[in-house]
Amino acid sequence: MILSYNILKKNKKCVIIFLLYLENFRLKAVNIFKFLESYCLVKNNILKY
Repeated sequence: MILSYNILKKNKKCVIIFLLYLENFRLKAVNIFKFLESYCLVKNNILKY
């Protein structure tokens, strides 16, 4: 953990890119989850009728 922290400290640009990538991935994951949630709701509503 400390070793990787020292490497990251040396490569600040890489850290920023990595954090941006993580943030982007998190937003995509949330969007996918919301899509699946709404898709399931629609599917369930169709099955009810």
